[in-house]
Order: sequence, then structure tokens, then C-alpha cells
Amino acid sequence: MTRLMENNVNPTGANLRSSDGLGTERARGSFVVNVCSNLAYIGAQTVTTLWLTPFLIGYLGIAAFGITSLANSIVSYMSILTTALYSAVS
Repeated sequence: MTRLMENNVNPTGANLRSSDGLGTERARGSFVVNVCSNLAYIGAQTVTTLWLTPFLIGYLGIAAFGITSLANSIVSYMSILTTALYSAVS
């Protein structure tokens, strides 16, 4: 056990040295992948919203679309209120 710690290896076999740079390269690669996937998600969400809004207005009508938006806003506010009350109580 002592010999393992002297060689900078823990009992599971993982290297304890942080100066080798392998962890930094892996983290940088994960960061780039995460940024690209987030940008792709934002792009897909924008395209979907720009297509779906006129479609729903044409299909439902302006009044029904407005009621749908109002209902979504009320549900969002109630979700925030529920989370805040739950945090305050527990």
C-alpha cells in the first residue's frame, strides 16, 4: 500500500499525478464537445420555434394560440413558486 502511494498510484490503479496533462486534455475535449452540442441544441430550438409558431397560429388561430401561451406562462410561474415554497419548507 505504501509503495503504491509512493509511485503516485492509488489502490484502484488510477494515476494520482495531476502534472501529466492527460486530465486537462480530456477535460478540454469534453468542453469542446459540450459547447458544440449546446450550440446545436440552441440552433434546433430556434429553428423549431420559428417554424412552429406560424404553424400553430395558422392551425389554432390567434386567440387559441394566445391562450396556449398564457397557459404555458402560468404553468411556468407555478413551477417556480412550487420550487421556492418547497425550498423554504424543507
